[in-house]
Amino acid sequence: MGISFCESHLYIIDQKIVDSNLLAVKNIVTYAVYKSAVFSVQQTLSINKAIPITHRNQSLVFGVLKSYMTPIPSISHYFHYYFCHYFSYYRPISITHARSSASNIACIPVKNTISKSQNNMPEPLSTPINNATSWVLKLTIGLIGMFAFLQVYSIQAILPVLMVDLSATEVQAGMIVGATVMAIAIMSPFLGMLSDAVGRKSFIVGALLFLAIPTALIAQSPSIGWMGMWRFMQGLSVPGITVVTIAYIGEEFEGRAVTELMSFYVSGSVLGGFMGRFLLGHLHELIGWRAGYYVMAAMTLIGALWVGKMLPSSQQFVANPNFRSAMQTLGEHLINRYVVTACLLGACVLFSLVGCFTFINLHLAKTPYELSTGALANIFAVF
Repeated sequence: MGISFCESHLYIIDQKIVDSNLLAVKNIVTYAVYKSAVFSVQQTLSINKAIPITHRNQSLVFGVLKSYMTPIPSISHYFHYYFCHYFSYYRPISITHARSSASNIACIPVKNTISKSQNNMPEPLSTPINNATSWVLKLTIGLIGMFAFLQVYSIQAILPVLMVDLSATEVQAGMIVGATVMAIAIMSPFLGMLSDAVGRKSFIVGALLFLAIPTALIAQSPSIGWMGMWRFMQGLSVPGITVVTIAYIGEEFEGRAVTELMSFYVSGSVLGGFMGRFLLGHLHELIGWRAGYYVMAAMTLIGALWVGKMLPSSQQFVANPNFRSAMQTLGEHLINRYVVTACLLGACVLFSLVGCFTFINLHLAKTPYELSTGALANIFAVF
């Protein structure tokens, strides 16, 4: 493990610095754990706390770590606020080039002021990074977040109806909610690695197109078992949208542009989580849940076409098809106590959130409440 300084760039030589310390922030959902992760990064980089840093330079840590965040909306808010806060007292550096990866980060070049005698490393190729964000781009990033989560929890609004139509028990109804979430958890690391080799934009668009297929097939489900299978297939495609979009933003933009785009992405994700439940609940009252899923699939397809047209192609992406190294890194994460603890905390948050929203709909559909699917859908406004 080592860090080498030169006149114009600072490199993190050993990837294990990233693995054992920077990845401690993965899936962080509480301030206490986040504070511990920041301390680990401070200790690793041995940063002098006496010299201030500009707001532009805060994007160094933000740009490096954001590709490891999971798409839970609250993480991004904690992420940006606390790192900007803690790193507002450190030495002045400015980014010349930073690449984030969905699975590995090899080096982080930044400006520094060390003498020429210590310049013992070659300078990397410098590629201009975009700092300008148009409203079309912001809208596109927000829509990506929205369509990623539009289908994940939409079924919660119609669970009481599905129990009647498909002769399902409450346990079976709950399992089809969890099927998508389980697939997301299983596939997130692997789709991130695959996108490192294939590319960003094509992967995002392809995942959106694939998501529309099982969404439409849900409308044809003859039993609760078939619906569970289509729901699982929905989850297989979601990480190809969420994980890869975060990596795309980190590679193509820096500074304030990253902050703005991540805020739109998070807002879109939260909006999608709400709109999926809200729309399907009201669509069932108008045209039935089967036709409603066709509408949802059509919306996802339109979203894929929009993203394919409006999202700029990657300019900073460099293919990295080294799957063996990526798998080795993943194995190290499984024995990293910081990562495991953070993942357990994230699991507790979603366990309570998803469980509560699933149970409350089944409860309020019974006597004495007997709420309609539209009324049940309105409850999710609290999300």
